[in-house]
Amino acid sequence: MYLTMNFELSSVDTVTVELRSNVAPYNLIESKKGLGGQGVPKLFSFTTVSNGTPYFIALKHRNMISTWSSGPVSFNNNTLIYDFTSAASQAYGSNTKNAGGLWSFYQEMQIRMKG
Repeated sequence: MYLTMNFELSSVDTVTVELRSNVAPYNLIESKKGLGGQGVPKLFSFTTVSNGTPYFIALKHRNMISTWSSGPVSFNNNTLIYDFTSAASQAYGSNTKNAGGLWSFYQEMQIRMKG
């Protein structure tokens, strides 16, 4: 899967990408960790996918609101390309913010105190 994403406040960081069933209770099918961000497509290799079977894409990050694809998507010839940065509607509930021309994942601002 080639996945394009961007973070509101940071550039590149580790993200967990989950494939979930498209039927409630949306069971986890497979999970991968890797680097993502900067609006650049990144490859995440999944081994248990079935071509033509719809999945939700769920993303998790230590400093971001968990975000899902707006709808289920399917692999074709063991390939899937999904771009969260192209429109707010790519994320469920339009759960993104335009930052620098890319639809980006909300992040919590961290404040460090000197002490």
